[in-house]
Amino acid sequence: MIWTDEKLGAKSPGERHQLYVNARSMDSDDARALVTMIEESGLPYSLDRSLRVPDPISIKVAEIAYSAEATKAMEEAIRNELPPMAALDPMLIQALGDDYGPHNSSTTFAGRISAERMMQRGYQKVGRKQKLPADCRAKTAEVMVKRPGAPE
Repeated sequence: MIWTDEKLGAKSPGERHQLYVNARSMDSDDARALVTMIEESGLPYSLDRSLRVPDPISIKVAEIAYSAEATKAMEEAIRNELPPMAALDPMLIQALGDDYGPHNSSTTFAGRISAERMMQRGYQKVGRKQKLPADCRAKTAEVMVKRPGAPE
């Protein structure tokens, strides 16, 4: 098959990942050209399965969640009675594009990381989840509050 930008763009990130893996295992000019095309396309080619830590996407999710900007935004979300993921999710969409989503469980991973980060900051889970805004890729997330006696 002759690959074009349009054909490559019509594939899901997982399908592009499989093409990439298959092409890298072949020793031909066409296969090497496909690998280069995928790498240079700017299109995501993450696997459609759960992330395995450490993984480039999980590392990026954690870096963003632990950044000063995300920490401040997540604390603001909690003050506004929203889960911290309501603030983190849009940041991850912007930074990771199509590599962030339920197709690779990065939304689930991000939810765990956001709760972990907020617990380190003196917050606690209340034992229920809340639906996230429609523009989020994650659908629900842990509701959190400041732990009694925790410093402000």
